Amino acid sequence: MARAPTRQRNWTKAEIDLLVKLWPSGETPTAIARRLCRSVGSCKGRAKRLGLVRPASDKITKRCLYCRHLFATAHRFIFICEDCKSTEKFDGSAGL
Repeated sequence: MARAPTRQRNWTKAEIDLLVKLWPSGETPTAIARRLCRSVGSCKGRAKRLGLVRPASDKITKRCLYCRHLFATAHRFIFICEDCKSTEKFDGSAGL
């Protein structure tokens, strides 16, 4: 059976103010969403539209596929460290 369509709730000034205060505080997106009675996706989307930035602790530590050293990135689809990208030997074609 099909689900009934849900009605989107507009963000209030108080909710936006609380999101602006909590987002850079280091509190997890899940905890912020619970406090605002909203979904995590809704909070992340609103934070992105507002230009809010999470603290550096959200960075992921990965091993560079080129030099094998550990590096921190905020994006899960980055696989090569900046040091390797800036070398003359690295051309970014991945051997194609």
